[in-house]
Order: sequence, then C-alpha cells, then structure tokens
Amino acid sequence: MAIGTPVALTATPTNGSVFIGWMGAGCSGNATSCTFNAAASNDVSATFAPAGTMVSLDVDASNTPTQYDAGSDGMMLLRYLLGYSAGAITADAHVATQNGRSPGDTVAYIDLIKPMLDIDGDGRFDAMSDGLLILRYQLGLRAAALIAGATSSGATRSDSQIEALLQSLMP
Repeated sequence: MAIGTPVALTATPTNGSVFIGWMGAGCSGNATSCTFNAAASNDVSATFAPAGTMVSLDVDASNTPTQYDAGSDGMMLLRYLLGYSAGAITADAHVATQNGRSPGDTVAYIDLIKPMLDIDGDGRFDAMSDGLLILRYQLGLRAAALIAGATSSGATRSDSQIEALLQSLMP
C-alpha cells in the first residue's frame, strides 16, 4: 500500500462482545469506523470487551458516596495515565465495596477502557490533559473552569464535546 493511501477500518464485534474503542494511527474514540492515511508504519488496535461491559469512570465499581470520586477513581486514572505500576495505581485510592472490583480487577478494567480515556481527542492518553479533565469533572467543574488550560494543542473535541463525553462516562 502506498504511503498516503486512505485506509478505512470498521470494528465489528462478534456475539458476546462489545466494541470499546480505537487506539493508534489517528484512530481514537468509540465510533465503529476509522479512516486514516497510511504511513510507513501504522499501529492501530480495536478494543473489545465481553457483552454487557459498561464503560464508566467508576473504575473500582464502588458504591455511593465514592462512585466517580476524584480522590479514588480520578486518582487511580491519573496514576494510570502517568504510567504507575499496578500496585501504585490503586495504593491508598482503591475503595473496596462488597460488589466492587478488587485492586487487580480495577487495573485490568482501566486497561480495557483505555481507548475512552483520550478525553480531548488528540489521539494520546495524557495525564496533564485527559487526566486533568477527568479530575476536574469529578470535582464538579464545568464549562470554562473544566477546560481552561487542560486540553492539548492537538485536541479535536470542542469544549461541549469534552463535557458531553465525560458526562456519558459517569452515567
């Protein structure tokens, strides 16, 4: 294939799975199709999960009042985006509840939902933009206070699209 040739991909889940999202080569988010121009080397992956998997920023699956909590869920997501090791991601932030995830399952779940963590749509998973946006939203910041200075220069999502995405991840 010649460099610059458009490549179109479609994610088609099989029975018993759901499409979570894309990573790599300009593909991001959870639209079922992705088109990019071929380069000398392109890495693209589509992530699928078992049917019924709910993508949410309540990564430890805790109960109210710590569901979608910046001090637990937000902190673990930020640590993940910073590249911390599995034990360090959940240390002193994971909230154990009767029907919640174990620390190991929490990290596995974050791995699974990683394609949805590109909040500003720049094709990267960055603690200082995506992680900051998640934390701010979980702290209750909205509109200009949510976005100010937090998106990367390559962000493709508008302020309202960022807020809508974060809202959808906290059903």
